[in-house]
Amino acid sequence: MSTLTTPPAPTVDATAHGVKRPNAAVFAAIVQILFGLVTAPAGFFFSLAEGGGWATVGAPMFAVAVPLWLYGGIGTLRGSRRGHLVGVGMLLAMTAFGVYKIAWVHETVSWGFQAVTLAALAAQLSRSVRAWVAGR
Repeated sequence: MSTLTTPPAPTVDATAHGVKRPNAAVFAAIVQILFGLVTAPAGFFFSLAEGGGWATVGAPMFAVAVPLWLYGGIGTLRGSRRGHLVGVGMLLAMTAFGVYKIAWVHETVSWGFQAVTLAALAAQLSRSVRAWVAGR
């Protein structure tokens, strides 16, 4: 008599394969998740409070950014290629937004956000994270 078994369902969690998650991936993911939980919702409400063009353009963009930040951060943390790419795209968009706020708006606080964004982007694009995600 033979036993019929089904193979286990595929997992997206890279740690299930015994591969150690790079510290750079953890750092980049935490920054992205914090951007999704703190800065994007704050930007949404600040845009609404400002009114005018900020409410028309900024509020919907920040609303869309929340799930994308979370998807990129959690995907990077799990080793997902798609999540990693979304994270890279969001960090590049945040870099462009930071340049705008520094160069055009002359907002001093943006220097700190830009430093954190660039550090997270460097971690996201580091060799260890790219190799880890590519090995999936």
